[in-house]
Amino acid sequence: MSTEENREGAHQRVTTSNELLANFELAGAVPDEVCAELGLTSAKLAEVLTVAPEARALDVWRLRDHLEAAIRAAGDEPFPYSWLTDHLRPGVET
Repeated sequence: MSTEENREGAHQRVTTSNELLANFELAGAVPDEVCAELGLTSAKLAEVLTVAPEARALDVWRLRDHLEAAIRAAGDEPFPYSWLTDHLRPGVET
């Protein structure tokens, strides 16, 4: 992988992390509750929220969907995602 590809991947992870964190806050999410609802440990949730290289893509998408559902249930609109868009979803295992 080239240096440019590494930089782009790091940029995507930072951007996605910031978007997840913004929606986590907007949803009024409580870390312990999210962990219980998604079957994640607190360490795994931290990996997912920071989109760490070891985070599973499926867990990132599950958190995204969970937060969006909570935000919409409260009558709000989630912050948009740059990379976690529906047209990229088919590439993620279910």
